[in-house]
Amino acid sequence: MRRICHIITGLNVGGAERHLAALLQRLRNDAQKPGFDHEVVSLLDPGPMADELGRVPVFSLGMGRGLSTPHKWPAAIRRLARLMESRPPDLIQTWMYHADFMGTAARRFAVWPGNTPPPLVWGLRNAYVSSNAVRLTTRMLITVLARLSRRKAVPAAIVAPSHAAVRIHADLGYAADKFRVIPSGVDTNRFAPDSGARQRLNEAAGIADPGALFVGLVSRWDQVKDVPGFLDAIAALPERTVARCAFLLLGSGLSESNAELAGLVARHPRKESIRMLGVRNDIAELLPGLDLAVNSSRGESLPMAVLEAMACGVPCIATDVGDTARAVGNTGRIVPPSDPAALAEAIDALLRLPQTERRTMGDASRKRILEQYDLQRSASQYAELYRSLTDST
Repeated sequence: MRRICHIITGLNVGGAERHLAALLQRLRNDAQKPGFDHEVVSLLDPGPMADELGRVPVFSLGMGRGLSTPHKWPAAIRRLARLMESRPPDLIQTWMYHADFMGTAARRFAVWPGNTPPPLVWGLRNAYVSSNAVRLTTRMLITVLARLSRRKAVPAAIVAPSHAAVRIHADLGYAADKFRVIPSGVDTNRFAPDSGARQRLNEAAGIADPGALFVGLVSRWDQVKDVPGFLDAIAALPERTVARCAFLLLGSGLSESNAELAGLVARHPRKESIRMLGVRNDIAELLPGLDLAVNSSRGESLPMAVLEAMACGVPCIATDVGDTARAVGNTGRIVPPSDPAALAEAIDALLRLPQTERRTMGDASRKRILEQYDLQRSASQYAELYRSLTDST
């Protein structure tokens, strides 16, 4: 049994974290092919997603705010190196920039059996690295990682979930020949159409009208996600559309405890139609009840929220960022980012369609996920990569 050590920035609720949890569950289920044991090291204190990892061992470096203070990194790197020395992995998989750097440095300074370090695989998630979206320290880190990537076997491979992420990072100086595109996969057994979801949504949102149309945004409070842009689109909708709709905000920071968001909603002309539901542990049980899912991001690589909604048979409207348009295809609508008027027009157009036409779009959405973005497809590609690298050492 080969041990894979996964190093990730943290285990809060997010696309990368949800993908890792789902991926490890599927790889564990396929343990006989080729036979992996997995463990996870979180740079930060474990978040809610740690519970989703089941029996996978989770370790924490407890860095807290140390990620934004580079002078604290050497001590964390030493702790990570000692941890890996005590449990030598056959392969190291890192997820996101800080973990890529920490894992690379710890691998360099650890003492390995036979003085042979295990293969290292970096995992990119981001495809939006503009100066207003990424901190200065992170941009500096990306520059360092680009240089390191051009060294032999450091890393052996770089996995990206989208062609957009490959293109952007190659332009930033990453070694283009090391990239592997493995799109994020959706657990299509968990995220699936469910006739009972509508009632659960009614209860969660406190909506008594059984005929209300639900438009959902699953995201987080971050300027890149442009939640205010979604609110602006709601404001631009015709009254005839708003009168029969409930607009649901789900995700980290999308609750009344976020004073900035709560203020925007309180001043919104359609505030009575907006519900802030925040983080939900039952998101897979609620998504199928939506009539329409929206993603308003200014930047994405391959948004899990869109893929999961599609898997639930929900037609999507999303901004043209990353590989989103490639994923949605002709099953939904794609609009320019930062354009609330275009977003409102698309929402209005789809809500005016007969329910049968939206259902047809939803069926096509799920079919597309089953064919191209199923979790098993993704897990098989990761397993093949891990097998090829561990067999060669």
